[in-house]
Amino acid sequence: MTGKVIRVLPDKGFGFIRDENGESRFMHVRECESLKFFESLKEGSTVEFTPMNDGKGGNGLWAKDVHSCSS
Repeated sequence: MTGKVIRVLPDKGFGFIRDENGESRFMHVRECESLKFFESLKEGSTVEFTPMNDGKGGNGLWAKDVHSCSS
């Protein structure tokens, strides 16, 4: 799935992505392809990721395996 970065908090190690369905997803530095990649992300950056949820019916949406889009 693809999405756009809506916020990155590098000092805290996480951020948020708006997926192609308009849902906000949590992104953690551990789920990014590298620390350097995470630190390079800016608001509006397009990324690819595997969509995940907590399975509890809440808004526990998150992004796994976050990486740059292949062109």
